[in-house]
Amino acid sequence: MQKKHFAVIVTIMICAIFFLSSQALAKTKILKFAYPAPAKSDMGAAFEWWAKEVTKRSNGQVKVETYPMQSLVKAPQALDAVKFGVAEMSMIDVLLALKRFPASSVFSLPTVAFPSTPAGSVAGGAAFLEMSKKYKSFQKEFKEFKLVMCIGFVGQSFVAKKPLQVPNDLKGMKIGATGIAARYVESCGGVPVKISPPEAYMSMERGVIDSVLSNWVIILSRQLFEVAKDKYEYNVSQFPMPVFMNLKTWNSLPDDVKKIIDELAPQVLRVRAGITAKITGIAKKKWAGAGNTVGMPTPEQISLWEAKGKVFEEDWLKKMKAQGIDDAPAILAELKQRRAAVMK
Repeated sequence: MQKKHFAVIVTIMICAIFFLSSQALAKTKILKFAYPAPAKSDMGAAFEWWAKEVTKRSNGQVKVETYPMQSLVKAPQALDAVKFGVAEMSMIDVLLALKRFPASSVFSLPTVAFPSTPAGSVAGGAAFLEMSKKYKSFQKEFKEFKLVMCIGFVGQSFVAKKPLQVPNDLKGMKIGATGIAARYVESCGGVPVKISPPEAYMSMERGVIDSVLSNWVIILSRQLFEVAKDKYEYNVSQFPMPVFMNLKTWNSLPDDVKKIIDELAPQVLRVRAGITAKITGIAKKKWAGAGNTVGMPTPEQISLWEAKGKVFEEDWLKKMKAQGIDDAPAILAELKQRRAAVMK
């Protein structure tokens, strides 16, 4: 008889455990997080760290599921995917949606590109986050979403077959570049060639291009140290890496989870900067091992590059004025000031 009672009690306990577990799972909110890079890249590693931290710190209230390499949504459709809840959150390339983010296009101007150093990465991401809260034009552009974080910028500088130092060195050179960077190359007398990162190695090897706008992470992953000879350490192009969340999803989160997410925004910036620095160190060893050179710009050279970019500032200001974005001059001035602080 006692055995029967014991069996009943055990059965009840097991059922209770399963019930409580199912209840806990039912209360866990799943956040699908899409981003375009490989999970093991500097971008991906930073996002994966963030996802694990939110899941851990929320004590089961939230579980972040990551979808790297555009496996959930393609980059051009990412913004609408977040807006309509296909993905609760995604990294958004604002340069793919300039009509929706006109003021944000300021971050792509050649004269505001932050250096690809840990300090530059942190300063760039902080500028995006802090200025988005300060200026009404950014607030208007982002009002349909929650800006969760910005892990800095992807900077691009010249990786070439021969050393170059000043804008005149670009004359006649075929250079892999797209967007505003291609126009900048053209303004310096270069010939922009539209290629994707995976095409850089073969294009340079076959003489389709003499140089490409790239960075240390790509140099390592695409083994460009085998086909290029010089890396000039001055970014003339960049794009930000902000992550937006569906606004309804954000509003539905408990206050303590919101606080966790907000507190992690500056932390993930530093995490990504550290990861990038490690990858850069490995890339530089490979680069030096191949007998390649690195050009460090002087203040005089920087002035020449910035002078070439002045026309792009003026063009941007005219476009913003035509669209009624009256805080554009203040936005540009502050962004240049922030950049200058880390260029010293």
